[in-house]
Amino acid sequence: MEPIWTGYITKDQFFELDKFDDFTVWLGRWAPGTQIDLIIKKHEEKCSDAQRGYYFGVIVKIIAEHTGHEPEEIHDYLKWKFLRKKDDAGLEIARSTESLTTGEREQYHEKCRRWAFVVLDLTIPLLNQVYIGE
Repeated sequence: MEPIWTGYITKDQFFELDKFDDFTVWLGRWAPGTQIDLIIKKHEEKCSDAQRGYYFGVIVKIIAEHTGHEPEEIHDYLKWKFLRKKDDAGLEIARSTESLTTGEREQYHEKCRRWAFVVLDLTIPLLNQVYIGE
């Protein structure tokens, strides 16, 4: 897997890499004249520790306790139900919850809460309504 290099745009519209020295070492693995691709996109935050703890410690736990299933079974079911997509080969695959951005993760949590309410008659508290220990 190729590393992802982060940085920011300065007030003078220059690009500053966060780890410039590491980046130059990485580039040194190729011979001079090697053609490379450089892709720049706006940074998206991945899910937070609080979101991860809330998902497994509240959403998955409450549903598992209610249904009698193991937490991993509930996690797999919710991923399959709400994060399934077709790949280029036409195979249906559930996205990893770790690949979700903060916003995508909250949308996923909302779908899980709504499903639990409608199908299981469970009310799952919101992230800001529970204490997630560290």
